[in-house]
Amino acid sequence: MRLFAGIFLLLLAKIVVASTTLEEGEFPGLLLDETTELVSPVTSDVPALPGLGGPRIIGVTEPVRDVSLGASVTGRISEHYVTEGQRVSEGDTLVGIESLAEQLEVKRRLLLWKDTSELDAARKQTAIYQTLYENAKTLHDESGAVSGDELKEKQLQYLLQSAKTDLLFTNEKREELEYHLAQETLNKHLIKAPFSGVVTSVWFVTGESAQANKPILRLVDSSKGRFVANVEEAVARQFEVKQPVVLNINAGESTLQKQGRISFISPVTDPASNLIQFIVLFDNQDGAIKLGVSGYMETIQ
Repeated sequence: MRLFAGIFLLLLAKIVVASTTLEEGEFPGLLLDETTELVSPVTSDVPALPGLGGPRIIGVTEPVRDVSLGASVTGRISEHYVTEGQRVSEGDTLVGIESLAEQLEVKRRLLLWKDTSELDAARKQTAIYQTLYENAKTLHDESGAVSGDELKEKQLQYLLQSAKTDLLFTNEKREELEYHLAQETLNKHLIKAPFSGVVTSVWFVTGESAQANKPILRLVDSSKGRFVANVEEAVARQFEVKQPVVLNINAGESTLQKQGRISFISPVTDPASNLIQFIVLFDNQDGAIKLGVSGYMETIQ
């Protein structure tokens, strides 16, 4: 019994010493409030910024436009016009797929379209037949020098030649359309930039074969970013579309502030997580934010 009593007194002494140590602040990682409850320093050391308030929501940033580009036809890559890190403008040709046959077809269709010699000759013949018919009609009406049968023959010749000219004109229009179709087929062998941006990845090199619709390179427009977060339904109700917010985004060892506006709040809740997605758009023309990093959002009071 004396042994148990000694152990109990020893434990009681250690508890008293530990309590005294907490009161004297010997554990800098924890703070003791007025009710002697321990408070996390992570929450206590983040002060609210002036003019800001509301819940702080953590999310990630990403480019507004980020696409993987491929050709709509299968073929061998004949030319790479860009490399990783190169900035391009909208409409620039990025990659060419082998297209010799398509190029020749475009030239052939162009020659057929531009050759109007037959149509020009038909138009001249139509004008001649029209003159002969009108003269015959005048003679028939004024003096009767031309019989009715001869007049009908002249009229029939004029009408047949006029129909032939119309047919040749229609063929000319068809040849124009066929040229544009051939040009469109050729364009399918070229990958062009849908918007201005930076090429961030190239997965195939010149000489390799690429399958139709398989990504060959990646193009990113980092001038505008979006902050994507998922919040509980109760929190989402505190926000509305076009509401201004302030984003605090990680940039190396520091944090940069960006002003933005909420562009989207999902009208439905994800049934698996019971969360609602919303998106904030912000400007990144200066490239200060390396899109893809995380941050948090605060509302402007």
